[in-house]
Amino acid sequence: MNHNSKKILAPAFMILSAFSFACMGGVIKYAESVPYIEKVFFRNLIMFFLISAMLIPDLRKGGFRILAGKPQNRVKLLAVRSLFGFTGVLFYFYSVERLVLADSSLLNSFHQYL
Repeated sequence: MNHNSKKILAPAFMILSAFSFACMGGVIKYAESVPYIEKVFFRNLIMFFLISAMLIPDLRKGGFRILAGKPQNRVKLLAVRSLFGFTGVLFYFYSVERLVLADSSLLNSFHQYL
């Protein structure tokens, strides 16, 4: 892949990511009758299957190249990252349910500017 195609792909992936988050926020807002904790569960369940599908080929090769850090620290670091990620998703879904969708999306993307 040459340098020019990377210049085109990067903004395209950024737009796709923003569109995906907007669609997810819309679906969360639309499904008002479902408690937000159930929405978080099913979102994480879907992500579990997607990430597992990406990890399985790497594990079959006998490697853990996706996991970084010293082997004795990997479990601790991944557990802390998972806890922060889960808390972030909880807060995001809660804010989507309670705030105007535009405000919630703005708060979600605000961390990029800090």
